Amino acid sequence: MQCPYPGCRAPLNAVGTVECGCEDKNPIRTCAQCGLGCPGSARFCRACGGRFEEIVGARLRARGTPPRADSLFITGAFYRAPFAAKGFLWALSREGAVFRLSPRTGARPRLVGTIPSPTAAFSQHAVTSVVVPDSPAAGPMLVAADTASVYALSLLDGRSQTLFTVDAADAIVANSTLEESPYFRGICAGGEFYAFVLRPNRGSELSLMLRYFTREHEVESPVRFSDAPFIGPITRGSGVAVCTPSDVFIYDCRDQRTSTFALPRSFEPYMQRPSSGLNVPPGHVPFAIDGTAGWKAWIAGEERGRPGLLEIHPDGNHCRFIDAGARATVCQVEGGALCMNTGNGMTLFGDAQPQFRITGLDAAMPVAAGRSWVVHFRRHEQPASHALNVFGDGADPFLVSFDDPLCDEDSCCGTYVVDGHHLLVGYLALPRQPDQPRGLKFAHWDLQ
Repeated sequence: MQCPYPGCRAPLNAVGTVECGCEDKNPIRTCAQCGLGCPGSARFCRACGGRFEEIVGARLRARGTPPRADSLFITGAFYRAPFAAKGFLWALSREGAVFRLSPRTGARPRLVGTIPSPTAAFSQHAVTSVVVPDSPAAGPMLVAADTASVYALSLLDGRSQTLFTVDAADAIVANSTLEESPYFRGICAGGEFYAFVLRPNRGSELSLMLRYFTREHEVESPVRFSDAPFIGPITRGSGVAVCTPSDVFIYDCRDQRTSTFALPRSFEPYMQRPSSGLNVPPGHVPFAIDGTAGWKAWIAGEERGRPGLLEIHPDGNHCRFIDAGARATVCQVEGGALCMNTGNGMTLFGDAQPQFRITGLDAAMPVAAGRSWVVHFRRHEQPASHALNVFGDGADPFLVSFDDPLCDEDSCCGTYVVDGHHLLVGYLALPRQPDQPRGLKFAHWDLQ
């Protein structure tokens, strides 16, 4: 029996194998009905159609002594945090190469395809699952953009396509140089649409554009604003939002209604990764929305020089500033919410607060959180040594650790949980010596 992944010819040595024997270490699920090996993210057997049990939530627990960390690496120049999807980590390099990495000991990254753009990696990009019937792009996709085009690459077979190209006089507003890469702008995508900001006719006005994966749906341009720095767009649920120095706009594509809120003049939102004030991990966007009970938004910035978050209620026409204190980190967490880590505690904005008593956090490092689990860095005195507290799955909290001077507040992209039990810390490996490779590095623990 051969590995079911495209491009892999390795045989599966036995029924019940959980990973391919090749260097990729691809995850395998064995059908209980017919015994065929299928990709780890498969929902149905590719032979008999039997349904696999769905993997739900994180199972972060340690049986006995937690395992020691091993290390994984993707060589290349990266400017954004990787994505966890379909049982893998995915990363877009400056050369347009898209890599897939299995979170398993000794796994080698695989080049799955290439986006024809040398600058798309400088801007925010997205991973989504296109659910629209008869769409030219279908299934799990990585969507990215440069100033001329929007691209999509299938996470199943690595094929890339150009979804949209601007007219000669127009331009997508995206980061086109290394110097612009810290800015929080680019493209976002949901299951039915993708969104970006367009500069029509080389003019002084910008437009938020929604283009749908189906050709039958009209293009929408619900927001226009004067040429200025901006954050976004971002999407969550049916909402798409963009923030300028003076306003926040949230467009609800269900009812085609735009909520607008004028920011207080005393508040200055972060348009790029700040050099002081709050720490924002590489690749994170400190801007979130939630439409569960009327639209709300949270944006990181400074109120009269004090760093923190501005919580906005556009429909109620009011806001409040949440002071971060002397040192804090704001990062994105599972589901699109924001987390503010002040060292004395952590608070989620846009989702329910996990029911754990958490103290002793390292305020300079990101926190990872879901509805039933939290992973955070502990305060430490040795810059090269890192310890993380792990809470989850009804078990007692436990500690994992690793040593690497390359991981710090400037390089750490965040913590990832894949397939419920693979825990990873990802960080940019920026060479400090001529013989050191550049890339994305991961500390990895299998908590199965």
